[in-house]
Order: sequence, then C-alpha cells, then structure tokens
Amino acid sequence: MRIDGSATLEIQATPAECVAALLDLASYTAWYPGVTTAELVDSAGPEPTARLVFTTGMPILSEIECVLRIDQPAANRVRAVTLSDGVQIDGDGWVLEGPPDGPTTATYAIGVEMKVPGGPFVEHLVKAKAGDFLIERPVAALKRHLEDG
Repeated sequence: MRIDGSATLEIQATPAECVAALLDLASYTAWYPGVTTAELVDSAGPEPTARLVFTTGMPILSEIECVLRIDQPAANRVRAVTLSDGVQIDGDGWVLEGPPDGPTTATYAIGVEMKVPGGPFVEHLVKAKAGDFLIERPVAALKRHLEDG
C-alpha cells in the first residue's frame, strides 16, 4: 500500500527549535503520535538513527517497527530515511520556513510504502486512517510539543 500526502501548519516556534525537536529521536515517545519505543541505534554521527515502534490503534497494522535515520539536507529541512524492510519512506520530509525568531511554517510531505496483510480490500480500509496517522498527526503533534511543551 502506498500513501502520499502533505500537511502544513504554522508553529509558534523558531525553525531552529523545530529542527532540534525533529532531530531528537530519543524524545519521540513523549510527543510523536503512536511512538512507544525510540531506541537510539547510532547517535555518534550528525545523523541520528533509531529503532522506532509505532502503535497505530488499528486492528490491522496495530504496530509498525522501523529503523530510521534523520537526515538534514539543508538548515530548514529534515527527512526520515528508512533503513529497515517493511516500511519505506520517501518525499521531501519536513520543510521549516520562517524568520529566525519565528513563527515557522512547517510542511511535512512524505510517501510511505508498506505491506498490508489481507490484500486490496483491507488496504482500502486502512488507507484513510493511515494517511491521517502518518502525515497529519505528526505536524499537529510537533506544533503541540513546541507550543505547549
């Protein structure tokens, strides 16, 4: 199953604060939707890598596990690169634009490819909920994390 989409919100934080939150994989259990486990695999380099386990709240695909490395191709961009099988992520990732003192317009644009047991009928049932879980909720959660945090 493939899901593509994007979501944009204004966040009352600086672009640098947004980038710092996204690079801090170890804190994802505190704010990123569904993340129940965030074990750093490699934090020595400039690109943090972690094994993440997501609980989706859906009966099918109730748990998703993947190893992600977070790349920062530009000062205002952050994107996840999957290093494990099962889930593949592509797309622009996070683009964080705004003046140095904020606010930030955060846009999250990704494509997610994953295997769903049960064939096309089950994929159709899962797709809408998965799109919300994988694309829209992370942007809203980043906003809450930084504004209420």
